[in-house]
Amino acid sequence: MELPVGRAAELFDEHGELTDPRTRERLAEIVSAVLAQHDRLREAA
Repeated sequence: MELPVGRAAELFDEHGELTDPRTRERLAEIVSAVLAQHDRLREAA
């Protein structure tokens, strides 16, 4: 899975680490939502 990140050159350091706290928080929310959906679908199967 890939998640596009605009202005990536500004948000990641030279080691590829995400340094922007706002983007990090939003990414964590998205990943949590995907995992929750996965769990719901697995339980329904």
